[in-house]
Amino acid sequence: MKFNTYEFMVAYRFLVNGRSQTVLIILGIAVGVAVQVFLISLMDGLQRNLVQRTIGSSPHITIAPPLSAPRPLGIGGGP
Repeated sequence: MKFNTYEFMVAYRFLVNGRSQTVLIILGIAVGVAVQVFLISLMDGLQRNLVQRTIGSSPHITIAPPLSAPRPLGIGGGP
Protein backbone atom coordinates (compact mmCIF):
# COMPACT_ATOMS: atom_id res chain seq x y z
CA MET A 1 0.00 0.00 0.00
CA LYS A 2 1.52 3.30 -1.09
CA PHE A 3 0.75 6.40 0.94
CA ASN A 4 0.56 9.65 -0.91
CA THR A 5 1.62 12.74 0.99
CA TYR A 6 -0.94 14.91 -0.78
CA GLU A 7 -3.87 13.15 0.95
CA PHE A 8 -2.20 13.46 4.33
CA MET A 9 -1.50 17.14 3.70
CA VAL A 10 -5.16 17.79 2.87
CA ALA A 11 -6.33 15.80 5.91
CA TYR A 12 -3.89 17.61 8.22
CA ARG A 13 -4.96 21.01 6.89
CA PHE A 14 -8.63 20.12 7.43
CA LEU A 15 -7.98 18.92 11.00
CA VAL A 16 -5.86 21.94 11.95
CA ASN A 17 -8.04 24.65 10.36
CA GLY A 18 -11.32 23.26 11.67
CA ARG A 19 -10.30 22.52 15.25
CA SER A 20 -13.74 23.11 16.71
CA GLN A 21 -15.33 20.84 14.13
CA THR A 22 -12.66 18.19 14.76
CA VAL A 23 -13.28 18.35 18.51
CA LEU A 24 -17.03 18.04 17.98
CA ILE A 25 -16.58 15.04 15.70
CA ILE A 26 -14.31 13.30 18.21
CA LEU A 27 -16.71 14.06 21.07
CA GLY A 28 -19.64 12.77 19.03
CA ILE A 29 -17.86 9.52 18.30
CA ALA A 30 -16.87 9.14 21.96
CA VAL A 31 -20.43 9.74 23.16
CA GLY A 32 -21.80 7.31 20.58
CA VAL A 33 -19.41 4.56 21.66
CA ALA A 34 -20.20 5.21 25.34
CA VAL A 35 -23.94 4.96 24.67
CA GLN A 36 -23.45 1.69 22.78
CA VAL A 37 -21.41 0.19 25.62
CA PHE A 38 -24.02 1.32 28.16
CA LEU A 39 -26.92 -0.16 26.20
CA ILE A 40 -25.16 -3.47 25.63
CA SER A 41 -24.35 -3.72 29.35
CA LEU A 42 -27.94 -2.83 30.25
CA MET A 43 -29.40 -5.46 27.92
CA ASP A 44 -26.98 -8.10 29.21
CA GLY A 45 -27.92 -7.35 32.81
CA LEU A 46 -31.63 -7.41 32.07
CA GLN A 47 -31.30 -10.72 30.23
CA ARG A 48 -29.39 -12.31 33.11
CA ASN A 49 -31.95 -10.99 35.59
CA LEU A 50 -34.85 -12.35 33.55
CA VAL A 51 -33.27 -15.79 33.23
CA GLN A 52 -32.44 -15.85 36.94
CA ARG A 53 -35.99 -14.89 37.90
CA THR A 54 -37.70 -17.37 35.58
CA ILE A 55 -35.59 -20.52 35.80
CA GLY A 56 -32.96 -19.66 38.38
CA SER A 57 -34.68 -21.18 41.41
CA SER A 58 -36.36 -24.13 39.69
CA PRO A 59 -34.53 -27.19 38.42
CA HIS A 60 -34.40 -27.99 34.73
CA ILE A 61 -35.55 -31.59 35.31
CA THR A 62 -38.05 -32.77 37.91
CA ILE A 63 -38.24 -36.44 38.86
CA ALA A 64 -41.58 -37.50 40.33
CA PRO A 65 -43.15 -40.88 41.11
CA PRO A 66 -45.66 -42.16 38.58
CA LEU A 67 -49.31 -41.33 39.15
CA SER A 68 -50.35 -44.99 39.25
CA ALA A 69 -48.43 -48.22 39.52
CA PRO A 70 -48.19 -50.19 36.28
CA ARG A 71 -50.44 -53.24 36.08
CA PRO A 72 -49.59 -56.37 34.18
CA LEU A 73 -51.54 -56.91 31.01
CA GLY A 74 -54.02 -59.76 31.31
CA ILE A 75 -53.76 -62.42 28.65
CA GLY A 76 -57.13 -63.35 27.27
CA GLY A 77 -58.80 -60.03 27.92
CA GLY A 78 -60.21 -60.81 31.37
CA PRO A 79 -59.55 -58.77 34.51
